[in-house]
Amino acid sequence: MENSTAKTEDTCRYASAKGFGYCASVFNRATDEQIVHFMYRLNPPAFNKMIRELGRGKIKLADYLNEEKDKNSGTFNRLAAISNAMTEDSGVLFIYDFSDDNPSGAIIHPLQFPWQMNSLEQALQKDALNELYVKYMRLLFAGDLPQEKLELFDFE
Repeated sequence: MENSTAKTEDTCRYASAKGFGYCASVFNRATDEQIVHFMYRLNPPAFNKMIRELGRGKIKLADYLNEEKDKNSGTFNRLAAISNAMTEDSGVLFIYDFSDDNPSGAIIHPLQFPWQMNSLEQALQKDALNELYVKYMRLLFAGDLPQEKLELFDFE
């Protein structure tokens, strides 16, 4: 798969989105150290920024991760670090979002209009999307895969 940057020009346009993904509880099983390792492998600029901030000694790792902002949904959470890293690495848009009906949220690939998608997203099929999630979960959890399946989420 070619690596191109997913479109992020309309910050927060995907808040209250619909899309396919995995419930946040799957990703919440990751320790802070696993998330840091994941960021190191997939998103070196974000990792380096985090290291600089932590090196100043003014913030703890857990606090830093909880203050991470999803670049597309605007949601703050440690899972935003995961969705941002997945987007940067794959060129496919992933967001972390939640609603009052589903407060734990999910990391999803949002349903979009064709003109909002890059070429990778336009060619993406459900099986290939699931394979991307499996790839990232293997990296995050050092080979272990959750039993959950890809599902549709509606955060409206």
